[in-house]
Amino acid sequence: MKKLFGGAGKNGSGKSTAFKILADRLIKRGFTAKIFTSSGLVLPILQKMGLNGSREDFNAAVLATDKERGKDWLAKEMCAIMLDSPEQISIWDGTRRHIDFATVHEEEEFSSQLFGYIDADEAVRYERAKKRGEKANEAIMSLAQFQKEDRLETNGEIEGLPRNLEANNNLDLVNLESEMALWVARMELIGFFD
Repeated sequence: MKKLFGGAGKNGSGKSTAFKILADRLIKRGFTAKIFTSSGLVLPILQKMGLNGSREDFNAAVLATDKERGKDWLAKEMCAIMLDSPEQISIWDGTRRHIDFATVHEEEEFSSQLFGYIDADEAVRYERAKKRGEKANEAIMSLAQFQKEDRLETNGEIEGLPRNLEANNNLDLVNLESEMALWVARMELIGFFD
C-alpha cells in the first residue's frame, strides 16, 4: 500500500529543500518517492482569477475555492493525485491547515501516514524568502510585509498542525541533511516502512 508523508513549515523555513533531501534518502533506501506540492493545484486557479502569484494571491485563490468547493477540496485533490501516482511514498509539501490533516487521515488507502514540520527563526526565514524570490514580490518585500503574509488565513494554522517529526532549520544544509537522516531513522523506528 501507499505511504504518505505530509510536510509543513512556514515560508522560508526550508521545507522544500528538506523534503528533497528526504525523498533522495528514501530513494537511496530502495523506495520510490515523489514530492507533490499544493502550489501545483493552486496555480491554474490563480491564472483563471488573473492574479500574479504573491502569497496574498495564493491565499485569496484558496479561500475563494474553499467557498465554491468546500474547505477540504485541496486535501481531497492532493490525495487523489498522490494515490494515482505509482510511487510507494508520496511527500506532500504544503500541508497547511487542520482540514488538510483531517482529510488525509480519513484516507484509508494510505497504509502509513506521518507528518513533519520544518521550523526556522523569523529572521532566517525572511532572508531566505527574499533571496529565493519564489513568489511575486518576495525579493523586494519588507520585514513587515513578510510578517503580514505569515498571518494570512492559509498560513495561520501551520504552527499548530499535529506532527510526528520536527526539525529546526536555522543552520546550514549540512545540518539539514543530518536532520533528515534522523527523520529516516525515526520513520524506521515507528514502523512507517512496514
